[in-house]
Amino acid sequence: MSAATRSTDEDLEEKAQLAHDEFIETYHRLNLDASKQMWREARRLRKVIGDMLELGKRGDAEQCRALERIARKARQNVESSFRVLLGHKPLLARNTIMNRVS
Repeated sequence: MSAATRSTDEDLEEKAQLAHDEFIETYHRLNLDASKQMWREARRLRKVIGDMLELGKRGDAEQCRALERIARKARQNVESSFRVLLGHKPLLARNTIMNRVS
């Protein structure tokens, strides 16, 4: 969305907002049974995705791309915690996430 041409910005903004809303709905359901660590990781992911949406609306493609890498690491951490919650071994080592970009 942040790198799009002006002619499609409105449509992309609507799609991005809908995707964000879907994520928030899933986030709330996920946290019903989350461990404290998983809750923290999901909350961090929610913050990064929210920041990405705002950066996209402002057209800041560079910062949005930087957050994309952080969001991927945050999602992997949530996935690892979810596997532990289900009694499985994590597939990846936990990522260290430095201060977010913005």
